[in-house]
Amino acid sequence: MSRGYDNLHPVFAERLQRLNEACGTSILSGWRSSERQKELYDGYINGLPGFNPANRPGSSNHEACPFAEPMALAADLEGDLAQANARAGEFGLHFPIANVEPWHCQPIEVAYAYYTGIPEEWGAGVGRGVLEVGAQGQGVVECQQRLNTHGFECVVDGDFGPTTRARVVDFQRARGLEADGIVGPATWEALDVQPPEPLPAPVPGPTVTTGRRPASELRLSSQGAALIAELEGKSNVLYDDPAGHCTVGIGHLVHEGPTCGAETEAPFVNGLSDEECYRLFIDADVPRYEQPVRDLVSVPLKQSEFDALVSFTYNVGAGALEGSTLRRLLNEGDYDGAANEFASWCKAGGEVLEGLVRRREREAAYFRSEWGGAAPPPPLAADHPTWPGKSFQEGDASYDVRVWQAQMKHRGWPIEADGDFGPQTRAITIQFQEEKGLPVDGVVGEKTWDAAWTAAL
Repeated sequence: MSRGYDNLHPVFAERLQRLNEACGTSILSGWRSSERQKELYDGYINGLPGFNPANRPGSSNHEACPFAEPMALAADLEGDLAQANARAGEFGLHFPIANVEPWHCQPIEVAYAYYTGIPEEWGAGVGRGVLEVGAQGQGVVECQQRLNTHGFECVVDGDFGPTTRARVVDFQRARGLEADGIVGPATWEALDVQPPEPLPAPVPGPTVTTGRRPASELRLSSQGAALIAELEGKSNVLYDDPAGHCTVGIGHLVHEGPTCGAETEAPFVNGLSDEECYRLFIDADVPRYEQPVRDLVSVPLKQSEFDALVSFTYNVGAGALEGSTLRRLLNEGDYDGAANEFASWCKAGGEVLEGLVRRREREAAYFRSEWGGAAPPPPLAADHPTWPGKSFQEGDASYDVRVWQAQMKHRGWPIEADGDFGPQTRAITIQFQEEKGLPVDGVVGEKTWDAAWTAAL
């Protein structure tokens, strides 16, 4: 077993080293051999004292590539875990099961609490196995988590018993799969698809501090970074935002006014990798919008209030925050009045944009929230279903239509995910295309499909 960085994936290793240096933490357990993973798995399955839940050999993020070069995507840390949990998002990391294992750290790209494979752009991963009654371990935990995400409630205990089987059968029937209660490749694929019903707003992660603290002492949390990344969306190429300004990455303003070949566009004309988008966000943009909130807010804030204000400032700018009624009410101690003011900031170019209405609703809800859960934050660069290779339009009916409708409903559009591309779906498609500057034809082609997952809210 390696406690250093040598056998970690190089991207993960670099991020983890930066987090540890910032928080005074260190690696307790990094990469594991297949043999060591088997010892941990057997100890857990046999109920031996001191053994936490562990994946089967060949399917652990600590092990990652047991039959090739080891490139672990998980590490257990020791030290100031509270600070590490709070700051993980700054480094593209998160602690996905912090309420149970606050030491277990993974890249944001590995979105769920347990093994999901190495991100495609990082190299090949190891698939998940077939699960049925009697199975135990973290593969079962992930299955149970995904069932809950889809609305098929079951206890997450790592034990594939009769209740879990019943929920799997219900899920398979709802998705038109063979209802055999066995989680094989087809069921895993369906579990990984965006749920046909909208997910609730992400619940912020573990409470690191309680009550309010001076704004000057706060930094954007990992959950706050994930919230901004979700709301902004990500573009690897230059585009004009809804206000007509040249933008790239995760809402990074290149210059005011449309894309025009200006000198400031030169570093971005060939596009950015996902990693470059992430670095631009964390290294350049987040600090720029944290500081005005610290400087302009004179009352103490909860972490969720600070995060929401950074998101707001990221979107409208420090000057807007400074002159806003929101800030005035907040500095007078009227927290509720300040929360109500988010809704006033929903226009671009003098027109109300539905995307901004929804963003302000999310920020206000986040501002008012009390941190109390430990759901993982949304991925920084969210995956979305691959373009099905076929456009669809009014009169079509298919599972792909339903997946797209579900994502649009998740974004806040008044649409039913019934798989039937009717007049209402066409009307919403046209509105969405107009709002995002897409070709307006009422047809869901590749660009309109991708925009449902990648365009800013």
